[in-house]
Amino acid sequence: MSLASIFDRIDEQLAEKDNRFRGHLGFSGIGYDDEYKQWMGFRWCLPSTFGGRMLRLFDLGNRIEDQVVENIRDTDVISIASYDKDGNQFRASFLGGHFAGSCDGLLKGVFPPPSEEVILLLEVKSANDKRFKELVKLQSYEEWSETYRWQIHAYMGALGLEMCMVVVVN
Repeated sequence: MSLASIFDRIDEQLAEKDNRFRGHLGFSGIGYDDEYKQWMGFRWCLPSTFGGRMLRLFDLGNRIEDQVVENIRDTDVISIASYDKDGNQFRASFLGGHFAGSCDGLLKGVFPPPSEEVILLLEVKSANDKRFKELVKLQSYEEWSETYRWQIHAYMGALGLEMCMVVVVN
């Protein structure tokens, strides 16, 4: 069996097992130009169109988020909270939970006294080389991705935060 066929089979299995279902419009799903597609997706009219390769990339992104959180926690320089008392990611929502998301973490101690108690949202993204170079060229996370821009603003609004620290891993 070739290496390519092994990964083809892995991708097939991931796609078969993909049962991601959201009963809400996710913060990560806003900011797209196609509002009709958003509306249809929110009402469960569109099937998941992610193949195995994309599902592997999503999983890698989740693992990168965990690693960044762990790296920050290990420094003991700033305080980070990434899970609530029940062990779940912090959840934020509007409209009775119909518009919601789970954030990567909350940071405290980023600023020196007297502002050390200011809480910041932590958002972690991964990017391939092409996208990362585009971000570096733009020098602006908000201009780099309309979707990511609205995602962090939705989190900050729902959580009552005014600032966000974004880590983009290439």
